[in-house]
Amino acid sequence: MVHPDWQGITTDYHSTEWYKNYLQYVPGDSRGNLTWRNRFSRALPKMWNFYSSGEEVLDNSPNTAPHIYNIVVNDRGLSISRYAWALQEKLKGRIDTHDWDYVPDGTKTLGSGYGGWGFNLTDPENMAHPVYYQNRASTMGYMLANRDPLSSAQISVINPLPFQLRAAPVFDPGWGAREGIGRNYNPAVLRGPSWIKDLYNESSDAVASAAENQHVLLAQMFPAVTFAAGRNEVVKLKAYGLSRNVDLNAMKSNAWPSDWHHSDIREVSYLYISAAFDELLNAGDLK
Repeated sequence: MVHPDWQGITTDYHSTEWYKNYLQYVPGDSRGNLTWRNRFSRALPKMWNFYSSGEEVLDNSPNTAPHIYNIVVNDRGLSISRYAWALQEKLKGRIDTHDWDYVPDGTKTLGSGYGGWGFNLTDPENMAHPVYYQNRASTMGYMLANRDPLSSAQISVINPLPFQLRAAPVFDPGWGAREGIGRNYNPAVLRGPSWIKDLYNESSDAVASAAENQHVLLAQMFPAVTFAAGRNEVVKLKAYGLSRNVDLNAMKSNAWPSDWHHSDIREVSYLYISAAFDELLNAGDLK
């Protein structure tokens, strides 16, 4: 579930892999825990996955560049929700302030403005670290203050090393000016939490060691790269013998006319979903 703009860029440079620059090279640093991988592994032995192949909110999104507009309205101006979960993961790091004009209630709950799949257009604190942008040329041939990300080939030529990626990642770090001709180092510009700049402090992992901060970063900065468990089987559950993946879409009864959609276990009459409740009782040994 990689954003199309990043599909040609070396995976090691993705925000989802940033934790490895600590896990592999700075053992014991809390930033090595900033990943969704294996976060729920301890729950697997006691877990069942009740998913629906008919899910719309958690549906597997097509491999296209998402915009917040795709989540909140359709071509008729109506509110929709298909692919909402996958699209907001792909929108981490891609949201600009004006994008919130599309959200009816103005709440910033879809995607984020830093990390994720956003590109680093800032100047690093250490001038020896690489930059990953180039200034845009006007139609008249002179340079503009607007900055564009380098191509995947150009980034590969830079070939940033792990210690450089820790301080100056290829993805948007959440702070710093993203425009200007020449060096424009400005740590006062924030797109993340007030403490985001300290995340890149090489001598301290205090920010990342706080559980609340880890939760914020995983929610806003580091996207999931696999589709939702609520729409798909969890393959690792198959190792536990019994069928731990239960497709609710196969449990409709009494000629239910549609797919099993998001929250239908709450919204639909028991007449049509009784088989699902029976399966819950069996799985939990509650009879």
